[in-house]
Amino acid sequence: AEGAAVCSELERLLVGRLCRLCEHAPAAAVPQQMLPGPLARVSAVSFGQFESPLRAPGGPSRVLGAVPVSAGILVTLSKICDRNGIAMLPASDDPLAGFSRSGRGATEVKLPLRLLGARVKLLTEAEAQAAQRPADQRTFVVRYAGGEHGGPVEPVQILPEGISLAEYDISFAAGAAALRVEHRTDGPVRCRAEPAAQKQVFASSPVELYTQEVDPETHNIVQVYFSDLRDQVAVDVLNLTGTDTALDGPETCSFESDATGTALNYKIVVRDAAVAAVLYQEDGRVRPSPFVEHRLPAAGSFVTLPDGALGRLGQLPRGLVVAREPRDLPEHPPQWAPAPGLRPKGKHPAELPGLVDVSIVQRGGAVVWPHHECSVPVCAITAADSARLRQWHAQWDAHLRARSAEAEGLAVQIEELLARSKAAGGSGRGSSSNGGGAAVGNGSSGGNGEGGEGG
Repeated sequence: AEGAAVCSELERLLVGRLCRLCEHAPAAAVPQQMLPGPLARVSAVSFGQFESPLRAPGGPSRVLGAVPVSAGILVTLSKICDRNGIAMLPASDDPLAGFSRSGRGATEVKLPLRLLGARVKLLTEAEAQAAQRPADQRTFVVRYAGGEHGGPVEPVQILPEGISLAEYDISFAAGAAALRVEHRTDGPVRCRAEPAAQKQVFASSPVELYTQEVDPETHNIVQVYFSDLRDQVAVDVLNLTGTDTALDGPETCSFESDATGTALNYKIVVRDAAVAAVLYQEDGRVRPSPFVEHRLPAAGSFVTLPDGALGRLGQLPRGLVVAREPRDLPEHPPQWAPAPGLRPKGKHPAELPGLVDVSIVQRGGAVVWPHHECSVPVCAITAADSARLRQWHAQWDAHLRARSAEAEGLAVQIEELLARSKAAGGSGRGSSSNGGGAAVGNGSSGGNGEGGEGG
């Protein structure tokens, strides 16, 4: 009866609440850091046994025979959206639900109450509203070309934009009408296939490059984002600075295989300290691609993050170095743990993680002291404008004045304490000398003479 009463009270408090499933970050330096997972809703609270209990890393488990068992209050969570806000595919609509052995396809998750705090973050109303995409952006849309008369189906665009293709498995194995999209961690999601009127691989998703000008003849391409659904993509670079080679010349448009025999897919051409062209090869033809070059601020510059935080930029990491003569730039890998919730905006070369260190100095309108150190994707930073910098410098000066005033106040207090201590010590020594003089004087006439000198 007591257990039933506890369950009823917990059910009243929890059922219907939106929450975010969390997972432990893989970085060894921050083993307890939590990363956001899928969005879920608490659907039930019950008392029973859980045959394979989830537990925090290093946590003990109870074992009966060879089967681990956890008995107690269980909280049932129903997944609503994956970590990118795409609606989960209900088990009733998933023809493969009964064949999945990984468990990631399950839309229901049961957790012992004792692990709820470690694995789930309950959201406030404001957080729940911010965590959900608009209704028209909760379906994973794949626009495709081909598929006529049993021919191959080729995806050319995905919506909503900004989703990392590396997180999803897209399958047209049963044809375009039976498209299946599965988040590699969270499970199957709602999806829809739409035929494209014409093949436009890059028309709405240009290649985005984040670059650093090292010197007039050296370009550091820190990160490249492109919409390409091929599992392996090879990228080459070419610097035409100081040459009269044409952008459409044979040297520029030559796509030779590398030493391993892998065919090149993209070539980034640099001239006069700027990206001049991005070429891609498809079906044996070389075509130009629309592109956007984002010049990264210099190390030490003030930058803003998507949540409005202000920070100082660390050293930019080495990426694809495009130079007339071979040169080796410092690697400058990130030294601090990645900031939770910030992800690359799309598919990128595996050898370009594109993370840069940032020291957060202001967040939520308040000075962050000591500064918070983290690493973020380069696509998440924007150079701070002059108005923001004026506001920050005024706030920082006020912060320093306040700390200086506090320090001066403490110094005054310390001086007063020292003065009192010195005065009390001097008074004590004076009393002792007077008492000693009287005692000697009473002893003999010679003592009185010494006492007089002492006085």
